Amino acid sequence: EIYEVPLYPPEHHEPPPAQLTKRVEKALKLAEALDQVLALAPPAGASQAVAGILRSVVAHALDYDAGVLPCRLVLPYTGRIDEAVRRVAARTFGATAAELSPQEALQLQLPARLAGLQIMSPSVIVPLARAASIAERGPALRAAIAAWGVSTPADYDGVCEARAEGLLELLADRGITH
Repeated sequence: EIYEVPLYPPEHHEPPPAQLTKRVEKALKLAEALDQVLALAPPAGASQAVAGILRSVVAHALDYDAGVLPCRLVLPYTGRIDEAVRRVAARTFGATAAELSPQEALQLQLPARLAGLQIMSPSVIVPLARAASIAERGPALRAAIAAWGVSTPADYDGVCEARAEGLLELLADRGITH
């Protein structure tokens, strides 16, 4: 389940950058506005527009932060956005988040060609964005990540940092092995 992402013990948390908390609040305000649009029973086609904004803006509100900050700083803030995304997406189905069946919850993430909404949860996107940011640092790092678990004497452009963050285990738990 997406809410079972391991968050680091409180003693390892650093204070979040102000920009991170501002982005979270803006994303939550936008999700609330989208929820209000759907509550007004909009004309045909408006729910698709809401889903598009939800998918491309709200669900990706923390992508930048996830690429530049350690996961331990960003992951604690994904839960609130996850809940907002799930609530608004459920309303596009004409239900509440609590009423979504496991199949409908999974359908939120499926691509449109498979009758899904293509809405990834921020708690899923954050570790993937961080991994992409680290992988862009060069061939030595990509080779080390492909080796998964070979101890390295030096920090090959962030491999040791990624291990310390628990990122490699988090991705492996999601089935991403190479």
